[in-house]
Amino acid sequence: MRKVLSEARLLCAIMNPLWFARSLADGSVDAFELVWYIPAFLVFWAGVAFPFFLVYLMASAIFF
Repeated sequence: MRKVLSEARLLCAIMNPLWFARSLADGSVDAFELVWYIPAFLVFWAGVAFPFFLVYLMASAIFF
């Protein structure tokens, strides 16, 4: 069960960096999650969100 909670918190941290910062400040995030958070955050935002942002920029340049 701890692993499931850890994975759920990691997903929350990837989607919401402020949640992770607050959890880190109050001590509810352990070192294992800290090690996996940074690469997962970079992969998610570089691989998923950034291409959508580029499409948005191209569409706004074409249509507006």
